[in-house]
Amino acid sequence: MPKKVDDETVYRATCQLLSETGYMSMTTKLLAERAGVNEVSVFRKYHTKAELVRAALRHAFAHAEIAQLSQSGDLKRDRIAIVETYLTVAVMWSDS
Repeated sequence: MPKKVDDETVYRATCQLLSETGYMSMTTKLLAERAGVNEVSVFRKYHTKAELVRAALRHAFAHAEIAQLSQSGDLKRDRIAIVETYLTVAVMWSDS
């Protein structure tokens, strides 16, 4: 029986590789190695690299403070808050 793909592990590996290599250079083979799963299992579950990246980023930001941000009425302040939150998520995933 094939090993079950653990979403959290795959999402973490995806975000780490995105921050290290960028989208174009990130391969599903490298991702599967990093996550400790079979590349075929990744495709069975997520179908494409784009779908996997979308799922990983949705997961990362759903669990971040950005999901709780609200508009302050000050565009500059709101943009700074979004960037700070994004950087917090990027650091959180890359340090893991």
